[in-house]
This record gives sequence, C-alpha cells and structure tokens, in this order.
Amino acid sequence: MAYKIPDNEIVLALENEFDGQDIFLLVQEILEARAELKAYCWIPVSEPPENMLEVWVIGSGLVQTGRYINGVWRRIGYGGGMLTNITHWMPIPKLPEQQAGE
Repeated sequence: MAYKIPDNEIVLALENEFDGQDIFLLVQEILEARAELKAYCWIPVSEPPENMLEVWVIGSGLVQTGRYINGVWRRIGYGGGMLTNITHWMPIPKLPEQQAGE
C-alpha cells in the first residue's frame, strides 16, 4: 500500500524549500503535468471519445488505430471494418517537436 503524504505536510516541506511565489508556480506546473499525463491514459470504452476522433484502441491484446462513429468502433485503414472486443481507448500522443538543427 502506498503512503499518502497529507497535503499540509507537502506544503510545509515546500515552504521550507521555496518562497511563496515559487510554490505557486511549482504547484501550477505539477497540476498541468498531471492533466497532460491523464490525457494519455487508457480510458474505458464506457466513456467513448467524440465521434470521428482518431484514437488508439485495445482489445484482444492488440493495439490498433480506430474511430468511434455513431456508437460503433471502426478500424482505420484495412477497409475500415468494425472493431470488436474493444476494452479501452487512448488519444494518440502528439508528435515530438522537432529540435532546432534537425
């Protein structure tokens, strides 16, 4: 079982390390990072994506690209057939930004 540090202990530890403005910025960065990570987690099919959004789907041990169209999961490519046994879906991550000089 993981130990959960009470929020007030976290704040006290941060106050000893940073000034008030730094804590605010740090907490803001943590919340933004947590929201971004949550966007790339597997989501149960009971919470389907918007119609026509291209996503990754998993079912029967396979990860495929698909779309949820009018209540039906459809494969992208290979004839666009219906996907069955889908348990979860995930937004497709953004491509990495190209670094200068590449």
